[in-house]
Amino acid sequence: MIHIGEIDYLNTYPIYYYLKKNILDNPEINFLEFVPGTPAFLNRELQCGNVDISPSSSFYYILNYESSYIFSDLSVSSKKRVKSIYLFSPIPIEDFKDDETIYVTPETLTSLNLLKVL
Repeated sequence: MIHIGEIDYLNTYPIYYYLKKNILDNPEINFLEFVPGTPAFLNRELQCGNVDISPSSSFYYILNYESSYIFSDLSVSSKKRVKSIYLFSPIPIEDFKDDETIYVTPETLTSLNLLKVL
């Protein structure tokens, strides 16, 4: 069985739509299983070997580039601003102190590490 990580986000919908359409319509292909999850969950499953192929975050790739493969013609990317990640605070970012608490979603690895850069 080949396990394929599946992120249920709008920006990955086209990939899974065509993949499932071509797979699920073919009764001879019965060796694939989709594993749904958040990007962070699928990163961990990929690292542990529970998922064979999956979209992964850019930060996951940085940490695991030696054991990862990039499909150069297939990505979720943009040449312009996407504006999908926001930081809301009543405190201006330049006034943050080192001990400020910032709550983040557990769904992401890249956003968490980009926040550390800020």
